[in-house]
Amino acid sequence: MSHLGTIKPTATRAAEPELHATGLFVVLCLLVGGGTDKGVGSDLVLQVLAMPFIFAFVMQFPSKALDWPANALIAAVVGLMVVHLIPTFGLSGGPFLVTVDAGRSLDSLVMVLAWIGVFHAVTQMQSGSQAVLMLYVLAGMALNFLFSFVQFASTGFAEAAQFLPYTLNAGFFENENHLAALFYISAPIIIVLARRIGIWFIEIPLLAGLLGFQFVIGSKAGLVLIAFSTIVSYAVLSERRWMSRGVLALTLAGGAYLVWHFIPDWWGTGGALSRSVFAERALQAAFDHLPFGVGFGNFQLIYPSYETPAIIVDKYVNHAHNDYLELFLEGSVGAAILLIAYFALLVRQCAKGGMIDMQKAAVVGIIVILVHSLVDYPLRTIALGMVFAILNAVVFSSHSKNMKIHNEPS
Repeated sequence: MSHLGTIKPTATRAAEPELHATGLFVVLCLLVGGGTDKGVGSDLVLQVLAMPFIFAFVMQFPSKALDWPANALIAAVVGLMVVHLIPTFGLSGGPFLVTVDAGRSLDSLVMVLAWIGVFHAVTQMQSGSQAVLMLYVLAGMALNFLFSFVQFASTGFAEAAQFLPYTLNAGFFENENHLAALFYISAPIIIVLARRIGIWFIEIPLLAGLLGFQFVIGSKAGLVLIAFSTIVSYAVLSERRWMSRGVLALTLAGGAYLVWHFIPDWWGTGGALSRSVFAERALQAAFDHLPFGVGFGNFQLIYPSYETPAIIVDKYVNHAHNDYLELFLEGSVGAAILLIAYFALLVRQCAKGGMIDMQKAAVVGIIVILVHSLVDYPLRTIALGMVFAILNAVVFSSHSKNMKIHNEPS
């Protein structure tokens, strides 16, 4: 039997309205928050519904569930985004805004505050409640899976299912790679919760189903990343340390080989729409707008001016397909410093040791998203941003280790 512990339902947890309100909101985000463009109506609705979470965060900041470096990083993120919206005086004495479009930057600020609000709500929960919240994440994933199954099975579905202000291409997401991201995030959560609840025997069928469905979606990145996420999850959660280290070493070595062998060709394919062209043009724009950037949410306004006649095509480039590069363009030096600070805090938190199983699963999900962000923009959707916020809350909250583990006999 599993020694990872079980989720014991309690009357107290069942009566927590904030837990179920947060869970239902997250499910809603996974159903209508899969758009990739700014300003879509469904994102606006979600931002309005997130106002109670934002209000609670503002009233209770700094959070007692976080140590001071994490609180400081949150304050710095919000501060940097607010600074872009404050009138500044240049050498000529005239006022100007750092951002080239205040409306788009304000929209980005509200979206980030929504993520932070949910992050704050989850940090206040005990570990058992956080595990229950993960069931809501899996519920959202399951609804996307079922919807996408019908979507790909029905020939007339595409015309009948456009009830959201963005095109549904894979499940409730506009981009098939983002549905794949939800699947690979779910892999470590499935493993942990199945073992806690005592139904470990469903792990393999569920994971095999998610892996197989990647072929239907057509996401090559998703196929690789869900396999990577699953293998690493088993390695990290293994109670045999020698096996854990061996599997991790083999996985990292295999991943390094795949990157070395396939990435150079893949990076340059696509002509004007290749990721190498996106990176080159976005990097040039970022250097031209040092040290303040162009303002958050403004990639779409700046990138066209850096397209040469040779790379102009009839398709619209909405993102840099590299979240880090896009952040550097929009937030410049300040954004780069905050990214480095976040990575340092994440490594510091992991180095402390003593993580419970759910925290380890959350770290795996975070790492795979961060890897994916090198070649795509999963965190530019409000849906995946919410899940990312929850994973970070589980990792950084001081309450995450307070769950009493009920071990089963061997």
